[in-house]
Parts: sequence; C-alpha cells; structure tokens
Amino acid sequence: MLLVYSPEFTPRVGFAFNLVLECLLGIDFHVTISEEEFKNPTGLKFVYGNTLGLNAPCIPAAGILFETGVHKLAIDLEQWNGLPIFFKAEGENKLLPFDIFAASFFLATRYEE
Repeated sequence: MLLVYSPEFTPRVGFAFNLVLECLLGIDFHVTISEEEFKNPTGLKFVYGNTLGLNAPCIPAAGILFETGVHKLAIDLEQWNGLPIFFKAEGENKLLPFDIFAASFFLATRYEE
C-alpha cells in the first residue's frame, strides 16, 4: 500500500490519483491529509504538494487540483528526456520534474474545452 500525503483532499485530487495510481499503474494507495498519520507508518510513501519537513520524496503540486471551477490556463510546454511536459514542478527532493497528477487531470477531463 502506497501512502500519499496531500495538504487537501478535493474531488480533483481523488480523481487524478485514482486515474494515475490505481487505473493506470495498478497501485493500491491511501491519501491522507494528516501529517501525523503520514509520519507514523513505514513503507512506500510520497508527498503531493509543496509541504516541507515530512522527510519523503515529493511531487510539488501545480495547484489546479486544489481549485474549483474552470478558468483559462496558460500551458507552457517544456522538455524532459525528449518528452513534452507541462505543469513543471519546482522544488527539492522531487520525484518528477512535473506534476503528473495535474497534467493527467487536465488531459483526461479535457479541461481546456
């Protein structure tokens, strides 16, 4: 079981994590918003968001999964290992150089339409 810490659990967070982790990768996971719960168990875990001090690998959040409503977004394409990426991630100790959950949500929901 993979444990994920997120500072908020919104319907968008649930959708994106279920899509990427369970449907695409077949990984059982649990999302917690409790720092105490996240700190206690051992095993595989990572932080989603810009929360520091939890001593775990991180995927910095682009923010779209914590928003409500739909608005026009400026998407900047970057390159990573020859692949196009967007929602580039900044920060230390990051697992990926982009927010894979925000990008998956954006594409799967056809957000731009």
